[in-house]
Amino acid sequence: MCTSLQRGTGLSTPLSVSSMSQFKSADDLADFLKYFRADSIVNDAEFIRVRLVPNAGPWTILGQ
Repeated sequence: MCTSLQRGTGLSTPLSVSSMSQFKSADDLADFLKYFRADSIVNDAEFIRVRLVPNAGPWTILGQ
């Protein structure tokens, strides 16, 4: 069984005012924050899926 954590939870470094203030511009911060969106997380799962079972069709998974 394979489990994973959503970005920004578990062992990830939490975002704070201090960490976000390290970005030089609002655009740079927005570019970083887009990786925490659900569509980016789905893309990560798809990346893993096609490498584990390249010829398989789409997976149906359940998460909570």
